[in-house]
Amino acid sequence: MKQFILTLLLGLLGFSPVYASFPVTANENTLEEVDSEEKTITSPVKDTPLGNWSLLMGLAWFPMLIAGVLFSLEGSEEYFVFLFLSSAASFVGSIITGFISLKRGEKPKWKAIVGLSLTLGIILLSIIVPLLESIPFY
Repeated sequence: MKQFILTLLLGLLGFSPVYASFPVTANENTLEEVDSEEKTITSPVKDTPLGNWSLLMGLAWFPMLIAGVLFSLEGSEEYFVFLFLSSAASFVGSIITGFISLKRGEKPKWKAIVGLSLTLGIILLSIIVPLLESIPFY
């Protein structure tokens, strides 16, 4: 019986400080005005050097293609396939990264322009040269 009374007293007295342990305001029905200013949050976007990638891939695709052809002449087809696929990926990647870099307005622009001209120039030459061969020069 003594344990029951002690438990009851500690239970009642023990919860009374918990009831008032947080701040209580007298005016619970009042509304507070909240400042609703619009703030723009800018996320820190890293500048991606796509112009640099376009230039590097534009410079790398042709030597990789030549190396692949030389490897194919010596008989190792694995190197030829690897270098040919790498060259094709570099060719297409240079075009894609060059266009994206110019669209985003990344600086310096000359790197993207050179990367694009190294790849798209070859395509234009392959179209223009057969047309020039059909013109008779006297």
